Amino acid sequence: MSTVKDQFSKGEWEALLDDAEREASDDWAQNFVADLRDKYDKYGAGMFVSNRQIEILEQIASGERKSREW
Repeated sequence: MSTVKDQFSKGEWEALLDDAEREASDDWAQNFVADLRDKYDKYGAGMFVSNRQIEILEQIASGERKSREW
């Protein structure tokens, strides 16, 4: 597990969250993204994020996962 700032620039992470919020199509995905947004708002770029969380967020943001397939 690493921090957001270890993996992304501020703009990249915020753009990824924005894209995921737009693309989240079910309650689970919306809640997943909202949870990460809340943690980011609270802890900033120092928040811890796992590789799996990043992978899921990227899939939601790209529209690859339109429903809860995991």
